[in-house]
Amino acid sequence: SVIFPAWMTWMTEHNIDKIVQYAIRVWNVPESGDKKAVALEGISRLKAFFTSIGLPVNFKELGIENPDIDRLADCLHRNKGEFVGNYVKLTKKDSKEIYHLAL
Repeated sequence: SVIFPAWMTWMTEHNIDKIVQYAIRVWNVPESGDKKAVALEGISRLKAFFTSIGLPVNFKELGIENPDIDRLADCLHRNKGEFVGNYVKLTKKDSKEIYHLAL
């Protein structure tokens, strides 16, 4: 509930069409010429849903005020390899950006 919306936000800069498709199909966000607005609205609705069922949507809500993002990324890539993920292969730099979006 914390990382997925952050990853989706990161994806708006890397494959926005999939996030737009998700927003429209899952959250009934109306289509428009502004793909970024549609994508971000879908992400906002996902976060609102998570919040409505009592799930955290950022590190602070997890009780983590100052996460060590470098350490998190190092551990992730040490355990999973240089590239992480299936849909889009993430580098350590990408992982750090996503963790920052989860702040």
